[in-house]
Amino acid sequence: MKDELKIKSGLIIFIANDLDSDDFFAITNNLEFRDNILIVCDKKIKRESDTREFNCLVSKLDDVPKLVKKITAWAKKNHKLIVGVIGLDEEYHYAVSKNIAKEFSLEFYGDETIDNTSNKYLQRKKLRNARINVPNFQLIELNSKINIPFPNVLKVLTGNAGFFVYHNKNQEDFKKNIKDFSFLKNKTDLILQEHKTQKETYDPKKQFIIEEYVAGQEYSCDYLISDKQAHILRVSKKINSQEAFAFTEAIALINPDISKEGFKTKQLAFLCKKVAHALNINHGVCMMDFMVKDKKLVVLETSIRPGISTFIDLMAELYRDTSINQLIRQKLKLQTIKTMPKKEGLVVYFTTKSPGKIRLFDTDKLKKIKPKLKILKICKYYKKGDLVKIDSNHPEDPIVLGYVLLKGAAELNIKLVQTNTNIQIYAQ
Repeated sequence: MKDELKIKSGLIIFIANDLDSDDFFAITNNLEFRDNILIVCDKKIKRESDTREFNCLVSKLDDVPKLVKKITAWAKKNHKLIVGVIGLDEEYHYAVSKNIAKEFSLEFYGDETIDNTSNKYLQRKKLRNARINVPNFQLIELNSKINIPFPNVLKVLTGNAGFFVYHNKNQEDFKKNIKDFSFLKNKTDLILQEHKTQKETYDPKKQFIIEEYVAGQEYSCDYLISDKQAHILRVSKKINSQEAFAFTEAIALINPDISKEGFKTKQLAFLCKKVAHALNINHGVCMMDFMVKDKKLVVLETSIRPGISTFIDLMAELYRDTSINQLIRQKLKLQTIKTMPKKEGLVVYFTTKSPGKIRLFDTDKLKKIKPKLKILKICKYYKKGDLVKIDSNHPEDPIVLGYVLLKGAAELNIKLVQTNTNIQIYAQ
């Protein structure tokens, strides 16, 4: 009876800021408890995405007091009790979700946790001090002398999804790539705003991080923190057969206990628990990118939100669940899962290196061999006649046009998927 009351009256504020339309679709199309979610987004998301099936409040996020009044009025009108907030507002260093939580006396993360998960340099320092394996790193400015040997990786202090990340093979690469950062002073992205912590101030337009390049296979996971334990919700393997650095051509959703990946769920859960403890994370669902080096797990990055990518759609197809739905259940004080389903699958992307107009995007051949490849879903972002543009943040990467979801450990099916599609693009 109590659970039914929570489900009926509880409301969770979902701050969905600066999401691509495809990521927004992957999240919202697979949401459970829709009546208990109020999505707060800006005009960009409203303009690019269909929000008619959801409770949605369109508002500027830079005026929290005004936003709080709007949320309060909506909750009162719809007879809802606000019980939680979910923040994807990394661009604001989670200031919006934190302040909304404070206004409604809701559980959220402390300032130090937010600082250490929003700033790559602070995060690496904190994890290293906790004796957690991270790449060697150095904080630099435009004219700094670097101490990290080549090859290495150059990054901005804040941001996500490969935002200003460069692979330096040698000194010439470094000089070329660091020049790009000199143009950051003219950019107005919120993610690059000055970052003030309780002790220091960092300027992502002037200060950067250079770190060791860790060769090997990269993975990502979501983990639920509950009762001082970490429960693994999903593990993804990033696959790339092309030259583009940090570009992912396909994502395999795996179960490490039945895959020969060099680690197991218990080992990964122990590491996630250790990371959460180091960053003072005692609840919620977090994302972590990591690699395997010399049979040890190396943490590349972690965040106080679930991972955001098309694997959300694959999780929904395979698991009938997503990490975000588990976070919603935790906010509603409902039972959450403790073990990851032993199912595997694959997301394979349709890509092109040529911007221009779509002349043909035919997937009929794929549909004919759908049972053979165990295809669950075909999703196309573009249709005939659409204009395809280069991503300004990733100008050297292939352009993603859509994806295919496959069931099972089907990595060898990548070439089959790519050769059985007929995508033609011509430049204008």
